[in-house]
Amino acid sequence: MVGFTRVYYGGPAGFMVVWKGGFGFGDTLVNLAEFSTIPPAEAVKKHPGVLFQLEEMGLIDSPLEAGNKRRSHGQLNLRQPIKTSPSDKMAPVPANH
Repeated sequence: MVGFTRVYYGGPAGFMVVWKGGFGFGDTLVNLAEFSTIPPAEAVKKHPGVLFQLEEMGLIDSPLEAGNKRRSHGQLNLRQPIKTSPSDKMAPVPANH
């Protein structure tokens, strides 16, 4: 289970456990307070899965803005998530897995 989940903690989003979308031990524990201080260009290069997932969850804006060059400095701005129940954060796992 550990390789299939990512744990977000810290920052405005609080504590969340979500599916990674694939197996791997990289970026399993993510401190959002620390992650938000990484320059966007570095986040795109070193933590694309985390960045994509935070974008999909609506917690950050894409560092690649339409019509603009990639922002290579500054910080990622984390938003407060919409309050949901824990079951909304985890997709069901098919019975055959």
